[in-house]
Amino acid sequence: MGLIDRLLASNDATATLRALADALNAEIPTAAKQAGRYDQMVDAVNRLPRPIMALGALLLLGYAMLDPAGFSQRMTALANMPEALWWLVGGVITFTFGARETHYLRNRGAKPAETAKTEPNAALDEWQSTRP
Repeated sequence: MGLIDRLLASNDATATLRALADALNAEIPTAAKQAGRYDQMVDAVNRLPRPIMALGALLLLGYAMLDPAGFSQRMTALANMPEALWWLVGGVITFTFGARETHYLRNRGAKPAETAKTEPNAALDEWQSTRP
């Protein structure tokens, strides 16, 4: 019997894991739990630019080590790219990360607004219960 089997067999470890899972589940906003497939896809796509850029930089380093002549040719081609195109690329990258950073700076201490209490709506409750 391995260490993990012994840990999972004990009631203390199981209770601790259950408490940890409950705490993590409480951290996820209700709206995120009920998000549809489209919202989940958009959230996933919005998380891609930084990892892709970091991985691209690492791949460029690897490419430079594996094929220095080919890397040199491609860097020469990039050096011949018009300056206006470099400004455009820089602007797109700046606005992508600048908008994200500005959003987080502006909403740093903001708390979500309280929603007004409304009377029960049977039709709305029925419709929400049929949603997947």
